[in-house]
Formats: sequence, C-alpha cells, structure tokens
Amino acid sequence: MNPIARIRQALQWRRRAHRLERFAARLRSVRSANPFVVIVMPGSLHVARLALQKVPGHIDRLIVLNGLPAWEAKLAHELFHGQPVVACEALMEHDQVLDLLLDNLDGDFGILDYDCFVLDPVHFDHMRVLREGSLMNACFSRRHPQTGLRVPETFFLFFNRGAIQSLKARYGVTSRPVRWAQLPDACRDKLALHGLSADLLPEAHKDYFDTLRVLMMLGQAEGLELTFLADFPASPTPSGEIFHVGGISTPNLVDGLWRFRGAYFWRMVLERCALDELKERYLRIYGRQSAEDLKAAHPNWSSEVSEEFFDFCRRLVA
Repeated sequence: MNPIARIRQALQWRRRAHRLERFAARLRSVRSANPFVVIVMPGSLHVARLALQKVPGHIDRLIVLNGLPAWEAKLAHELFHGQPVVACEALMEHDQVLDLLLDNLDGDFGILDYDCFVLDPVHFDHMRVLREGSLMNACFSRRHPQTGLRVPETFFLFFNRGAIQSLKARYGVTSRPVRWAQLPDACRDKLALHGLSADLLPEAHKDYFDTLRVLMMLGQAEGLELTFLADFPASPTPSGEIFHVGGISTPNLVDGLWRFRGAYFWRMVLERCALDELKERYLRIYGRQSAEDLKAAHPNWSSEVSEEFFDFCRRLVA
C-alpha cells in the first residue's frame, strides 16, 4: 500500500471510530424502560415501518438507524417522529450493534428484527418478564439433530443484560461470530464441560458460533436458563402470532430460496408503500422489478414456496 492510500485508510478508520463513539454516547443518553430495539438497515424503512406498526403503544421501543445515508436517515426521523431514534452514521455488523447496545444501554432490553411481525401483542408483555436465573427469553429456536440442543434464533429476544455483561467480562468474549479455535482458553474449557467441541458446535449447519451463540452456550454452562416462551421454527412459517420473513436485507441479490422469499416480501411491501419519495428512491437503487416479476424470473424457487406463504404475505401487507 502506498503512503497516500495508507493515510486515507487511517483517516477512514479514525472517522469510523469517531462515529461509533458518538453512537455509544447517544445510547448512554437513552431513557427508556426495557425497550425493544429495532435495527433499521439501508433499504428497509418501508418494512421496518410495517413491523413497528404492530408494536403496541405501551411497549417502549428504540429505533437504531444503522449506517443509513443522509437522505434516508432524514426520512426515517420524519417517518418515526415522536419515537426514540438513535443513529449511527457508520454501517455496523449485527454483532457490533448488539455489543454496543449491551455496553451502553441501562437495563434489560429486547431486540426485534425489522422483518419480524409480532401479531399477537401479548408476546411483548411475556417477553419482558425474565425469570430468576434466565439469561434471555426467546420465541424462535432450532434444535441440533444429533444432540437435541435447542438454540434461540435472534429474531425476537429479551436479554438479562447484567448476566450477559458478566459473561463477556469474565470470559473475554463478545457477541461476534467466532470459530472454536479463536475462543479464549477459559471459554473453550467451559464450553467443553458443556459438551461442545470443535467437532460439535451448537448448530449442525454452521461450522462456527454465529452471533450471540458463544454467550448463549456459556450461560447454559454456568447454569443459566435460555427461556423459550414459544416454539416458532427458524424457517419462515405463516402464523397469526409471530411471523419472521428472513433473507430480506439484499432485495436485489436473489441467489437462493431464503433470499427469494425475502426479496419477494420486500418488493410486495414497497408496491403498497404510500411514501412516494421513499418508493422512487428504492426503485432507483434496488431495481424496478415487481414481486410478481420476481416470481416469474425464478420459477424453480417460486414453486418451492407454498401458496399459503404468498397468501399470508399479501394479507399481512394489505
């Protein structure tokens, strides 16, 4: 790398670090009672707006704008006027947002994916009640086919912040995805006592610990409970209680069934969006293909999705 490129890179990192510091300071100033945090990504305002409409008025929420460009952040502040909004100008990975929330918010809190729709509001009330000895409450999960180990999905969670922070401090770990060999020795030793190893990880379909999984497993190893208040599957399944879409963050990248479903839903919501400026901007950035165009362009993936899914999406968006 030549000297000029090195200087530019250093300035970029310094600018990013400054933005993260400002975001952390904004989080420390938040005064909210056990909020549910919705992390809004670029290109997701129309979907996040729909999800937030399902959150009852008595439930505190905190909207985090993650790396939105200036025009989109301005529109978000207008769209979510009267609701607590905290912005970070730097785009962060999901685990980094979670760690900054855990490090800087005061008290327990929940997270709700912007494409997760809680249609029965009683779930919000139940989620905010942590039993003694519980690390977190969850509604979505996946079981390991060999061990039967049940692991929460991160779509809709409520955290015992103090317990998680204690684990992070004592074992030197964070929320980030990590491989077994990268874990500190004390952490590996504790997880080994819990029956885990380089050859036996929490999720059979992943050869690493995904976001939050190390902390989940450490909590269990120390006798804390992962409390499951419901048993919704990890894959998108129509339900009148809670529905998670998934695969929605890359609407112009359709390379498999998971992203096909997400892109279909993203485009369906946009077609029904009454915000003209937002709609035109997104169409310009992500392409003018309609939801039905997407189905026609990918007949194989479309045939693998049940009509129940498509009908449910249409009813949810209507």
